[in-house]
Amino acid sequence: MKKLSVTLELTLSELCAGEPITLSVLRPALRRLVDAQGCSVVPIIVCETDFERKGVMFLPGAVQVEKYGSNVPKYNREIGACEQFRFISADKRSGKDRREENL
Repeated sequence: MKKLSVTLELTLSELCAGEPITLSVLRPALRRLVDAQGCSVVPIIVCETDFERKGVMFLPGAVQVEKYGSNVPKYNREIGACEQFRFISADKRSGKDRREENL
């Protein structure tokens, strides 16, 4: 049986609930989401401010999208990743993010 996986798009403020942007805050928040969903979760975190966009790149092990390999699928407006977290920049003018179709 194939394991179900859900992609969730959350703002950084929803996930961290006012706490500093650290892996020790993000990891337990992800575990709570997995428990609530009952399946694997792919967290897409929306960074709404310049402070958030810059802050996530200071997480240990964070990789800027420009440094991804050519075969790594990217989300529209993606700025980087850290562990299983993918970070995108908020853009109020467009709808939901979708993986680039030409990859």
